[in-house]
Amino acid sequence: MASEVKRTRRNRIRLSSKNQITIPVSVLREMGVRPGDELEIVPKGREATIRPAGSPPWTKHIGSLTGVWPPGHLDALRDEWDRSQPVADLDRTA
Repeated sequence: MASEVKRTRRNRIRLSSKNQITIPVSVLREMGVRPGDELEIVPKGREATIRPAGSPPWTKHIGSLTGVWPPGHLDALRDEWDRSQPVADLDRTA
């Protein structure tokens, strides 16, 4: 009987007055998530699925253009940009 109560409690959570939930540690372990991990919630009608958030799709392209421009080219572009932009006058009224 005690195991039935634990099993029932394990699968039920309560929504707080601040619209927060606490996911049981056993569920988090089974999902393979740890404190600080991002989760996403996918609503579907009156139900929702909570799952670990995947990486944004663009992250697979990071570093894919290495070697396209010569070393130092980006620094030169940044210097050019800095020189062409006037310093904002914060005291000036519009």
